[in-house]
Amino acid sequence: MSLNFGSIVKSTSGRDKGYVFAVIDKRDGKLLLSDGRKRRLEKPKLKQIKHVEDLNLTLSEEIKKELLSGEITNKKLYRDIKESLKNKFESFD
Repeated sequence: MSLNFGSIVKSTSGRDKGYVFAVIDKRDGKLLLSDGRKRRLEKPKLKQIKHVEDLNLTLSEEIKKELLSGEITNKKLYRDIKESLKNKFESFD
């Protein structure tokens, strides 16, 4: 499983089981996760890699650039995650 900056993942354990997050950073074999709502950018979730499932989705390039520069808002992050999920599941129709 290759989880990099900007990957979209689903939590598989803990209180947040089933929630979808974006990978903001990696530290000491763990991931920093944010969704822009429950886990805001100011206080990301620290989670072990084995406790997430890769959804094979990534944030848009525009949002990744904004994350790196620190110019992003929680609202933009949330909308991009939501849009990525919507596009993936519309393709099954």
